[in-house]
Order: sequence, then C-alpha cells, then structure tokens
Amino acid sequence: MPRQDDLTQADYDVAIPGESLTGELGAKPYEQPPQYPTVEENIKIYLDALLQPEFMPRIAANLQRGRRVSDFAEYMVTSGVAAGRHTIDVGILVLPIVMETVALIGDMYGVEYDMGLPTGSDESEDHFVEVAHTMLQNQEDIPDEYEDIMGLDNQEEPMMDDMNEQPEQAQQPAGLMARR
Repeated sequence: MPRQDDLTQADYDVAIPGESLTGELGAKPYEQPPQYPTVEENIKIYLDALLQPEFMPRIAANLQRGRRVSDFAEYMVTSGVAAGRHTIDVGILVLPIVMETVALIGDMYGVEYDMGLPTGSDESEDHFVEVAHTMLQNQEDIPDEYEDIMGLDNQEEPMMDDMNEQPEQAQQPAGLMARR
C-alpha cells in the first residue's frame, strides 16, 4: 500500500462509482429554458401538428385500435417537455385542449374512442351535491347517522366550554430519524 506522500494526481483521476450514469448539468433539452414558454404558443403548435391532413387518419386509426385519448395526449405533451419545447406546467395546461382535439378527430372519422377518464364522475358528483343541498334545506330530515358526522346533535348553540378547551399535546415522534 502506497503511503500518502507517494500518491500523485494521476492516482486520483479515476471514475467515481455511478459517474457514468449522470450527465452534465444543463446538457438535456428540458434543463434549458423552454423554446415556447406560453400556453398560447403551445396550443397553436399542438393544433397545427394534430390537424395536419396526413396525420389525422393515423390518429383515428390508433383510436380505433383502442388507444385511449388521454394516453395519446399525455404522450404528446410529455414528449414536448422532454424535447424542451415547453415546461411541465405549460404541458398540464395544454393537455385538456390536446385531448379534446384528439377526440374531435375521432368524431370526424366516426371512431368510437375511450377518453381514458373515470366514467360517471360528473353524475356522481352532481348527485352528491344535490343530496347535500336537499339535506341542508330540510335539516329535520337528516338521518341520525349523518348528524354525528355533520356535528348536528340538536343543540341550538355549541357549548362555550367545548370551544375553549386546549387541544391535547401531540405525541412526540419517536424512532431512528426523529428530532430530539
């Protein structure tokens, strides 16, 4: 084993484990400022790309084979982020427009397609809002099991001593990584 005095700079010029798995900072396109930073620019770019006459039949064919609209749109937007055309937040804002455009192409070609969204979510949300609205209008009709959840125990005013109680001190975290 060489002594500390015998080591030269050449002895230290070896690869660090894992160095080959990293790239130079700023070398990737998504690490640079975006080419098109605004939502409006990106909407125009995606609409121009999607509505090309030679590209629309291919989109319709993919939808007919069972590819979901959401998957198709997410792939396009994610590719735009990876290529450095826009940031991820702009991509999230553009995504619904890309999805609607792909669905429009499916409609133009008469293709049955799956949007890739949970079904019945609007109906069930409307149903819950309707039930809550009806219950609030007719508070005497609230079932007993909901009274505990909603805090309605037929008291006109909450007791003041309940409101002035101090919350119990939270249990201190314990374990290997807990602060002392």
